[in-house]
This record gives sequence, C-alpha cells and structure tokens, in this order.
Amino acid sequence: MTVSLNVETARLQPERALANVAGALVFDGRLWRRMELQAALDGGGSLKLDLRSGNGRRSLKIQSDDAGAVLRTFDLYDEVVGGNLLVEGVYHDDEPKQPLAGRATIRDFRVTDTPVLARLLSLASLTGFLKLLTGEGLAFTTLNVPFVDRGGVIAVTDALAIGPLGFTASGAIDTDASTMDLSGTIVPAYVINSLLDSVLGRLPIIGQVLTGGEEGGGVFAADYSVRGMIEEPDVKINPLSALTPTFLRKFFKFFEQKSEAPAAGTDAPKIEAN
Repeated sequence: MTVSLNVETARLQPERALANVAGALVFDGRLWRRMELQAALDGGGSLKLDLRSGNGRRSLKIQSDDAGAVLRTFDLYDEVVGGNLLVEGVYHDDEPKQPLAGRATIRDFRVTDTPVLARLLSLASLTGFLKLLTGEGLAFTTLNVPFVDRGGVIAVTDALAIGPLGFTASGAIDTDASTMDLSGTIVPAYVINSLLDSVLGRLPIIGQVLTGGEEGGGVFAADYSVRGMIEEPDVKINPLSALTPTFLRKFFKFFEQKSEAPAAGTDAPKIEAN
C-alpha cells in the first residue's frame, strides 16, 4: 500500500496540530518501509521525517529547526524553547518489539521553569542557576542522547547536556506507564571549562578548580537520581567531593568529537539482550 498525503491540518490532540503535512508512505503488509514527510509546526518551524529501507535494515531520520515545538506538539516535553533537532536511528526488525537504536541531538535551546530541574538545582544549592531557570531559562548549546526504544520503554545511555550546567544521564523512561528512572551527574560549566583548560593545556591548576571557581560556588558537582512518575518523581542529590575519571572522560570525548552526531546507524547504541 502506498499513501500520498497533502493535508492542511493534522490534529494530534485538541490543542496540538501539524500544518501542511505532505509526503508519501509505503507499507508492505507488515512494516512501513518508506516514509517521506514534511510539515509546518506551530510558530513557523519545520519538521521533516525520512524512513527508508536498504541493506536489510530500516533507517530513520527526523529533523527540525524548532525542537521545542516538536516536543510540545507530540506531548513529550513543554519546557524546551527553540533548538535544532536531529534524530537518527536504525530499526532492528529481527528482534522482539523491533527496537529503534539511535541518537537524538538538540543544539542551541533553552529550558524554562521545569519542576524536576528546579528541584535538582535547589537540592544542589545552585541557586544562581535556579534564578535563571525561573526567568528567561537556561541556555544549552548541545543535548546528546543515545537511546534504544523498545515499544515505549526508552533506555538512555550516557546522555550529555552542555550549557551553564553540565549533565550526564543514564536509565530508562517508560512512556506507557509514565515513569522514569534516571541517574547521573550535574556540575557547573565553569568547573568543566577549567578542568578542560588545565588538562588540555597541561597547567597545574586542578587543585584550584577542585576548591571552587566562583564566589559562593559551594558544591561544584553532585550525583543525582530521578525516579518515579514523570509528573512528580522522587529527586535525590548526593554531593561529590571530586569529579570521577569516568565523568571527565565523557566530557573529554564529547569535545574531541566536536559535538558531531553520527550518521544513522554508524554509532548507534548497542542493543543488549534482555
């Protein structure tokens, strides 16, 4: 079956819709083998989706110049403003639930007042960043999320956000049950930058960095966990006395790669056996 579309409005929910949806879809009786769609988002941004088959696999690519509008339209997250979105992945159709393994990247976006992040910042005593969050929002340069989606259960491995704060995250999100179980590390960007400068430039200033880099900086890094219902999870913070080598390696590797996302399927997360 081949479907050609040219729809003025595709309403996903009463208050959320896509405009000018155009493209084509091919269904072989078992799987969607080809999709080529484009649409306009609320606010004027664009959304493109490309699904194609080749070499015994299906690859997916999603692009948008307004990541926040995409997340709001599909009722995923309401507190992201702007950003360029790129999602690339590969379907493993020979496995149960045909998991999608890939990577999502958002560049140059802001996060506004979101309860979970506000609680994290408050518990970590990062009050200066909390004021930004509740005001104009925190501006991030990059969010990089390797993932595997098994029928609505999304496993996240070594996700990384870079902005005024650095975040790592690993765990799982169950979209059907509306639950999450994530953990990682949070650290102010001035610490990351100082460590990078000191290590890459081989300057002996690590000791100064570990004692803090700002007036009133206080705790400069902390492990965190966010578990429970997505709407109101349990948030816990464990302050660190030093950044772990594993944490630092993640940031060094990230900057060495110049924040470039891989082509679809070339560096997708491996799917572990259940």
